[in-house]
Amino acid sequence: MTDEQLITKFRHDVDGVLPDAAAEWIVEAVFDPENVMDVAVLLDLTNPVAEATPHPQTRR
Repeated sequence: MTDEQLITKFRHDVDGVLPDAAAEWIVEAVFDPENVMDVAVLLDLTNPVAEATPHPQTRR
């Protein structure tokens, strides 16, 4: 499975469960882990009621 196929599958699986912005942040964090200062960021983003705003522990 290519990265693009994996991303497409992930977005399909979380559609209607997570906000689009949260899904995008998860994709970015997974494919650019050196910019994630705290893995709790990923856990926070998987919460369906979490805000999809940049976490203070990411370097953007």
